[in-house]
Amino acid sequence: MQFLYAIDGVASVNEAKLAECGLDKIIREPKRVMQASLPTPGDVAGCIFASGREDKRLRYDKDAQHWEKSLNGKHWVGYWLDAKPTAADLARDDQIDGHLIRIEGAEWLIPCARVFPEGTKMPRSMMLGADGKVYGKVLGKYQAFCRQAEVLWDDLNRLIGWAEGEQVLNAAAELRRVVAALGCNYYVGVDEVNALEVLTTENIERVLWAIVDGPALVEHVEESKNKALEEISASTGNGSKSGSGATAEATAAAT
Repeated sequence: MQFLYAIDGVASVNEAKLAECGLDKIIREPKRVMQASLPTPGDVAGCIFASGREDKRLRYDKDAQHWEKSLNGKHWVGYWLDAKPTAADLARDDQIDGHLIRIEGAEWLIPCARVFPEGTKMPRSMMLGADGKVYGKVLGKYQAFCRQAEVLWDDLNRLIGWAEGEQVLNAAAELRRVVAALGCNYYVGVDEVNALEVLTTENIERVLWAIVDGPALVEHVEESKNKALEEISASTGNGSKSGSGATAEATAAAT
């Protein structure tokens, strides 16, 4: 199932109205909008609509639906309680590679905006330079997200002690980055995510970590640690170092 939307005081919606409400990036392409002039969650006459495949239950039912007012106050976002939208329902056709993160029992694909040790998974336009080399430039609609990922990476470095200074991002800024990541691969914005009530303190951290390729970084650290331990073991076996003190010292350095 898809989300239901409602706008108070209007009989129909068009491209301009969707853009005014901030729904032009959320409603599926092409803009296949089914609509009906009915009472709305605002208890006034208005328009209820949905995108994508036909929804035969295009109406307002207070007891059988969940509705939230949008943050901009211009529309409502809702769904039928027996048909809450899932990650599979909301997935965009062309998804960006990254890491699968479990959120409320389902796996969501989080795009990797900053690949370890460098680079990005975000779509890029490829251009040939005067020097004969091929250069990539992140597509315009993803550039802001990539800049946000760089700020996030710097903040995480400060948090775990790899860099000095105070954190820049607060809880609201971090949540918006999580929503931006979800919006790259799914037809959701902050209002849809709020309505689903799926984000928690625990899974927000995992999504933030996935945006900057944290799982690959952890794997790299583990491989480096294991390699160091193997070298220590080989060195000790050859008699280059002896005694538990030397081994413990080297192990501590590896970790």
